[in-house]
Amino acid sequence: MRARLVALAGCLGFLQHTWAAASEQTVFAAPSPGQSAPSSYTPASRDQYEISSLARTIDLSGGSTARINTALTLVPLSASSEPATWHLGIKSKNLAHLSSLEAYEGTTKSSKKLIPVSKAGYDSLSETQYYAVQLPAPTADKIQITLAEIYLHVSTPKPAQLSQQTESQSLEWTGDLLAGLHHHTIKEARMRIKCPSPRLLNHSAPEGFELARTAGSPTLVFDAKSALPSSGESYVASVHYEQPLPLVTIRNLQRTVGVSQWSDSISVEDRMDLLNAGPALKGQFSRVDFQMATFNRRAPGAIPHIIQGITVQLPNGARSPYFTDVVGNVSTSHFRPSRGARGPSQIELAPRYPLLGGWSYDFQIGYILTASKYLRKAKGRSGRYVLSVPFLSPIANAAYDSVTTRVVLPEGASHIRVETPFAVDSETREIQFSYLDSTGRPAIVLQKSACSDKHAENVIISYTYSTAALVRKPLAVAAVAMSLFLATIGIRRFEWSFKR
Repeated sequence: MRARLVALAGCLGFLQHTWAAASEQTVFAAPSPGQSAPSSYTPASRDQYEISSLARTIDLSGGSTARINTALTLVPLSASSEPATWHLGIKSKNLAHLSSLEAYEGTTKSSKKLIPVSKAGYDSLSETQYYAVQLPAPTADKIQITLAEIYLHVSTPKPAQLSQQTESQSLEWTGDLLAGLHHHTIKEARMRIKCPSPRLLNHSAPEGFELARTAGSPTLVFDAKSALPSSGESYVASVHYEQPLPLVTIRNLQRTVGVSQWSDSISVEDRMDLLNAGPALKGQFSRVDFQMATFNRRAPGAIPHIIQGITVQLPNGARSPYFTDVVGNVSTSHFRPSRGARGPSQIELAPRYPLLGGWSYDFQIGYILTASKYLRKAKGRSGRYVLSVPFLSPIANAAYDSVTTRVVLPEGASHIRVETPFAVDSETREIQFSYLDSTGRPAIVLQKSACSDKHAENVIISYTYSTAALVRKPLAVAAVAMSLFLATIGIRRFEWSFKR
């Protein structure tokens, strides 16, 4: 009996082991009805053009932002009567950092003209998003265009931690020199990587490129040794450089713009979550050591990895600014009003405490604008108004992870139309109630992620505001006041005593 039990246990163990081994194998099955199969997208311009010359500059001097300018000359391989379209491919890992993409006609500043760019298709096999660039008419069998891209958080701190006493911080950038252009043959290519400081700790060039650098220069120059064929091969370069500026990041910006035509004013309030994205603090913070280091350097911001202040650019004519946080009013600020009719205003902010790597600070700033400078009547249309307000207030070299702008229009505004200079992630409408409101004020809420100072452009909002809507609130207030007055008269005339 005991032998039979042992044999049965052995069989069960063998079956359990076999089932476990089978369950650990990877099984490739067809997608379920609820799943979408991998999509394959091939740009039509792959075999229609080749790049005769390519000049790309990767500017890493912007702290949390990197700007890439690419000037290229396209040569059509065949004649076509259809509108010319060229495709740029961006990998998913780079797409997550993309803040802005624009295309211009020509390669010089005087000849640049903005040309349309739109999403064309996504290739899930290569994890590439393709963008279609509407090309101008060719000149002498060639087309010259310039691409302007802005990326956020592409450089990482190295080392990842720094002690408070460390004099400098360094970042490392690693990327593909030909990103987005692999599906074309390139005859000549020259790449430049511009660093914020000539102190370069280490750098490397990909195979097929020659690296040159002038002594004491912050710029690395990469020249292709020969023509680069159309392939999926990556040409990865890296540079480890010193960064003399703190990495300023606005994790969340919530802007509220209130329009009042009765008072001829526009109130603006920005709630910001400021983060130092530099190397994290190693060890503990000492206020005494910080004060001594600041005193020895004699200049605010002389410690590169510590944020001691930021400068926010405000619109022309900004007045009555304030700077507060969760504690209350913050007095460590300096306001510089605009000079002239078009110059911007500035406000210099110093947080209550220095921001080391990984530290954050929540605060609010606000100001008033004269409505007549940013709000005008539409020509030829009675009761139609056009409002122009900036989407955000720019901070030099700062990355904005998320921006939400809420524009609250006067009560009674209708037939609202919104025009943005760039695509936003979402646009919603709300109704907000404030003092003495009866029907509420319409509000437009715009949300966009991955922003930079490039997005400090004006949002155009047009709406209809009739005379009846303009006098609605005064009439409502007058009616309520008159009702109270009549009620008071009636109460005073009423005999409250009882006669015997």
